[in-house]
Amino acid sequence: MNIIFIESADELISEPEGLILSDEERDKFLALLDDPPMPNEKAQAAMQKFLSNT
Repeated sequence: MNIIFIESADELISEPEGLILSDEERDKFLALLDDPPMPNEKAQAAMQKFLSNT
């Protein structure tokens, strides 16, 4: 069974993927990287749960 997982992982790693964005999509993506939105309540709760378990 582990051999199957290793073969699948090797396939994923060896096949690079690209993403083609329109100019508008690219600009939106870069703007979000420059000024990311605040995490919502669920994301904040998940982070608190994660931090309390470490």
